[in-house]
Amino acid sequence: MNQPDRSEAILLPMGTRKLTVTEDTRLPNAIEVRIEREDHTIAGLIKSQLLKDERILFAGYKHPHPLEHHIIFKIQSIPGVQPVEVLKTALNSLILEFSTIKAQFMEEMRRAQEAAKSAQTMNAGHDNDY
Repeated sequence: MNQPDRSEAILLPMGTRKLTVTEDTRLPNAIEVRIEREDHTIAGLIKSQLLKDERILFAGYKHPHPLEHHIIFKIQSIPGVQPVEVLKTALNSLILEFSTIKAQFMEEMRRAQEAAKSAQTMNAGHDNDY
């Protein structure tokens, strides 16, 4: 079969760096960031978070080809600000946001399980056969 192995899209090969940052020599205060084994899902989140920061002049990404399993970001910041620092801030903000969402989800799951147990206990003594 002429189909690539699906695991290639997510498993990072040994010796491959997850994230590589290089200076963009064509633009001032700009970097190119290559992130391995990721796609539009995470790229869109990172781009949106970067663009919320007033220190960013430009943030964009491309996914070169559907059979290539990496994304490439271009990030340019205002003078005097290192774009890699803004990237770190954006990534930390996303981590915090998703940690908060996870905590809220887990709390709601706990409440739903307690409500289900409570309903089950209340119905345990009743015969539902009519």
